[in-house]
Amino acid sequence: MNISIIIGNLTREPERYATQAGDSICRFTIANNDDKEKPIFVPCSTYGKLSENCLTYLHKGSKVLVSGKLRIYESDKNGVKYKNTEIFCNQVEFLTPKNEQPDNDMPFPDVPERPQEKRKYPSDKKEEVVLPDDMPF
Repeated sequence: MNISIIIGNLTREPERYATQAGDSICRFTIANNDDKEKPIFVPCSTYGKLSENCLTYLHKGSKVLVSGKLRIYESDKNGVKYKNTEIFCNQVEFLTPKNEQPDNDMPFPDVPERPQEKRKYPSDKKEEVVLPDDMPF
C-alpha cells in the first residue's frame, strides 16, 4: 500500500503545466513544520479538475492536507543520477478559511441561488379505487 498524508503550507504560488494531450497539471511544494526538526519540503502534483481547483484557490501560505501516492523519479543530468520524490495527490483539502485567503484577482465565485420549485406533496384526500370490472371498455 502506497499512501502518503501530509499537512503543510504552500511555499510559493502553484504552477500550471499541461500534458501533450492538453490536460492540466498543478505542481506546488508544501512545508511540513515538525517542532523537533527543520521543516520538510514536499513536492506535490495534481491532475485534471483537482489541478484546476488548486490553481484557482491555493496561494503561497495556504494550509492544505494532501493525500496520494509517493512517487520516486530518477533522472540523469550530465552523468549524475538524481532521485526526486513527489506526492501525486488524489485528494487536496483546503484548510485555510475563506476569510483568511489573500486578496487577489480570482475571488471565490458566488454560487447562484436556485429558483424555488413548488414541491408536490401527496394530498390527504383518498382517491376512488376503480376496479377492472367497473371500467367502461
